[in-house]
Amino acid sequence: MEITNVGISLKNTEGTLRAYASVTFDDEFVVKNIKITETEKGLAMSMPRRKIKLKEDVDENDPEIRAKLYTDIAHPINAAAREKLEKAIFAKYEEELKKSQEV
Repeated sequence: MEITNVGISLKNTEGTLRAYASVTFDDEFVVKNIKITETEKGLAMSMPRRKIKLKEDVDENDPEIRAKLYTDIAHPINAAAREKLEKAIFAKYEEELKKSQEV
């Protein structure tokens, strides 16, 4: 599958969120709500995910528990696919960021 379109929606937030991306594959399949965040190491991509309902009450502030509270809805299967996706998303993000600063 080839990436045929990347859309970026820039966000002006105080936190680490920088934008949301939508990626179209083969002009036939789209994945929306991919987060672009700023971390200490640079930009990071987070795939869309949903919260899992647990049967028992848990401390959601516990880092170990918190990591298990969410599951990806869609994600790359291997490192090469993730790298290809990140490269396309980050390139389009930088392009949109430059356009927004020119205005």
